[in-house]
Amino acid sequence: MQYFTSPVDLAGIRCLIQKLADQGIRVWLFGGWAEEVRGLTAPRAHKDVDLLYPRTDFSALDAFMRGTSGLREVAVKRTACSRAFEIEGDFVEFYLVQADEDGFFTDFWGYLHRWPADTLADVMEFPVASVASREDSRSVWPQVEQAYDTYAASQR
Repeated sequence: MQYFTSPVDLAGIRCLIQKLADQGIRVWLFGGWAEEVRGLTAPRAHKDVDLLYPRTDFSALDAFMRGTSGLREVAVKRTACSRAFEIEGDFVEFYLVQADEDGFFTDFWGYLHRWPADTLADVMEFPVASVASREDSRSVWPQVEQAYDTYAASQR
């Protein structure tokens, strides 16, 4: 099944999100594509697709990746908080979003990020992370990048 035309397009993203949902994997569009869909930015070329993955672990997604032909896992992104694959030349990245008594969080390589309460609110025709989550993540992204750099250096 073809997901994307080149470059990545919204129809392909919708197809991928539906294919994942058909396998019991619910994700929310995040990153630059979420900003575009929500009208926060003008349409532009995107280098990847970011998805929030609300679960306790990656077992369902890992099984999907193993069982899907044409998909190549990006090994460097196989971490406690992330997974990624390439399909048809396009890069798709997943961030694990867990929940506890204080709400949603992601442990980004040792940097604990608490998501806004409405992050996974469904108000669109398909799951798109909230405006507040994009604004929030932009404000802490330097700390997330620093945590990744520290993690990556420890893996060398």
